[in-house]
Amino acid sequence: ARAGEGEIDLEAQEVRFAGEQVAFAIDHEIRHRLLGGLDDIALTLQQDDAIASYERERDPVVREAIASATSIRPMAEGPETDRGDALALAVPGEGEAGH
Repeated sequence: ARAGEGEIDLEAQEVRFAGEQVAFAIDHEIRHRLLGGLDDIALTLQQDDAIASYERERDPVVREAIASATSIRPMAEGPETDRGDALALAVPGEGEAGH
């Protein structure tokens, strides 16, 4: 048997061949990614405005502490990371100078 030609129309969700049209179902998110040529990074970048808004609204004290931190060093007691390590932020003017 000879293979014929066909066409897949992702936007219309149809397969066309030999004068026939057959509808097909596809997950909305997969269809959106394929039509837009989007990978995980591109999807994240689509949320750039929401991410920027979140960053602007963060607690200014926390934001300043993170921005002015001179180092992150292990310590015996303190908040734990996702690995269980305790960390402290060394902020200029607080605690040990020069570290």
